[in-house]
Amino acid sequence: RRGFDERIAHILQREEDHSGLLILLQLEGLAEVNRDDGRQAADELLSLLGEQLRDITAVSAQAFSGRRSGSDFALYLPCSDSLQADGLLQQIHGKLITGVLNQRYGLVFHVGAVFLQSERDDPSHALSCADAALRQAQRHPESTAQLYDGRNSDKEWSAGEWRQLLTEALAADGLSLQFMPVLSGDHGSVLQYEVFSRLSWQGEVISAARFWPMVEQHHLAARYDLAIIARVVRMLVKTPPKSGVRYCVNISAASVLDDEFHLQLRGLLTEAPELAGYLAIEIAEPALGGAEAALARMATVLRTFGVAIGVDQVGTGSMAFAYLQRLPLDYIRIDGSFNRGLHKAQDRRFFIQSMVQIAHNLDLAVLGEGVEESEDVQVLRQTGVDGMSGYYFCRPIASLADAHQWSQQID
Repeated sequence: RRGFDERIAHILQREEDHSGLLILLQLEGLAEVNRDDGRQAADELLSLLGEQLRDITAVSAQAFSGRRSGSDFALYLPCSDSLQADGLLQQIHGKLITGVLNQRYGLVFHVGAVFLQSERDDPSHALSCADAALRQAQRHPESTAQLYDGRNSDKEWSAGEWRQLLTEALAADGLSLQFMPVLSGDHGSVLQYEVFSRLSWQGEVISAARFWPMVEQHHLAARYDLAIIARVVRMLVKTPPKSGVRYCVNISAASVLDDEFHLQLRGLLTEAPELAGYLAIEIAEPALGGAEAALARMATVLRTFGVAIGVDQVGTGSMAFAYLQRLPLDYIRIDGSFNRGLHKAQDRRFFIQSMVQIAHNLDLAVLGEGVEESEDVQVLRQTGVDGMSGYYFCRPIASLADAHQWSQQID
């Protein structure tokens, strides 16, 4: 429970846009299964349910689940608007009722959910809204899913309208980029700029938290990832890169698994070999499970161009850290949920120190993200990380030239 609550708090309270579905699931009759069929049967049911929930959240590197109590579970999945949220909720309910929670055990379950979209949300309020939806669902004797009927002032599009928007915006070069400086451990220099994307469409600026779930749903991730990398390269042509600095683009697992993406990326780098050495490509740790072999192949090629390879959201995946030895990596980035409130969490401090030791033994740099408090900055520095980023230092910068100008203040 603590791990889930810490991750959801990090997503909702950080000063970045979020757009997703918070789900609470409650089983009824688990005590009766334990009494009538034995503890082993109840444990088997919970184990199978846990596996199915992990399968459900495996669709996105930003999705995760957790067990909150004996018969209570929670999930978070990114989505673009309440229309998609409702469809996603019903899809998950259908998978559960035809999967683990079918008639075999005769259990009834109820699901309550709330769609969350803003820059900051109160985690307690979000959970209360999801719980209110759960209580409403429990008015029905059969297994039911209910979405919280809250306010939502943002414009919503159908799936077809989203696809048209995304296709036309890409063709019209509607992507805009922002740059987040990553400072060295002693804050004496900039090591990297994380590249964040936004979409400009008909006078509206749409954050990646909102549009990216639809990019993945419509199988456009490879096209968008390539467009973002190409935009970075074009910007570096106009605004020469800073010496010794990397410009980091996070790509999706779908792109890593796409052979055509590999070919097009290689062609892009071949056309600008003098800039390739300033780039870094990274993938989220939760996405590694099905993409590790493809990432290894891609990384081998990219490193011949001088591109650095990294893994972010470290600590949130389910894989053992042996992948650090198997993959040709240059750095890892500790997920911000571990760094938020770090000065009050000895266990997370120990985790980061352990990761630093493991990574440094493999000649990998370790970076921390999402720091917003001075106390956390101090503790994170003491763990031995090589660099860190977050709103404590600055917000994402819309212009590359301005990002370079900002960095000159500390260099």
